[in-house]
Amino acid sequence: MNILFTSSGCAKCQLAKAILDDSQIQYIISQDADEAKRYDISSVPALVMDGQVYHLPDIIALTKGGAPHV
Repeated sequence: MNILFTSSGCAKCQLAKAILDDSQIQYIISQDADEAKRYDISSVPALVMDGQVYHLPDIIALTKGGAPHV
């Protein structure tokens, strides 16, 4: 399952959720800092998909059919 790391009150996190929802990409939300550290995530939003970490520009690129910046 894909994991979207967010924090409360994060406008970019809300945007990432909306983009993923519009693209019908399934995910669960996590705000667990310890879990984020396991993926070496230091900023949100961050999507973990197939073991790769994607930040907002990459999420936008993925949903538009472009290549992520990973």
